[in-house]
Amino acid sequence: MNLKTKERIFAVALILTGVLLGLFAYNYFLLPQNATHNYGNISVSVINDRDYFESVHALLESANSSIYLIMFMAKYYPTNPQAKSNKLYEDLIRAKNRGVDVQVVLEGGGDGFYKSIKEGNTLTFNYLKKNGIDVKFDCPKQTTHAKLFVVDSSCVVVGSTNFGISSIDSNHEINIIVCSSAVAATFQDYFFSVKNQC
Repeated sequence: MNLKTKERIFAVALILTGVLLGLFAYNYFLLPQNATHNYGNISVSVINDRDYFESVHALLESANSSIYLIMFMAKYYPTNPQAKSNKLYEDLIRAKNRGVDVQVVLEGGGDGFYKSIKEGNTLTFNYLKKNGIDVKFDCPKQTTHAKLFVVDSSCVVVGSTNFGISSIDSNHEINIIVCSSAVAATFQDYFFSVKNQC
């Protein structure tokens, strides 16, 4: 990744961090949950807590050309088929089966605390791979703590929610969906820089 790309990613990350923090405070104290704000050609939706699943599920179901996903913790629950994270994996598989380019990067884990991440992500990796999804683990030299979707090169989901029962069903989590082709292009570049790092 060249210096100009790194500077663009950093600048967009700073802007989105400011937007996220501002919208969090504004949304949490003044607006109803799941509010959408329009800024010219940019649409920003704040999705907190239990709103995450329905918002992401709808976005994945509507994908036409591509879904690029980076996830720190992605738990597949073979004994709990109704887990919402399992339903999101099914969304990815259905999208792939209708011709959408679906690519996934998961944190590879390691020893200590990250051993449980590795075990959970390995189940998910195997499930997605078995169903034809282009999935890989990140470079072991660096932890990938991101939670990111880029859908149809036009919308980005970024925030704190992992794919797991606690994150989706009970934790306090905050995320935004930004629909802007310029923002999506920057995050799509970031996705491929992480995917191709090793």
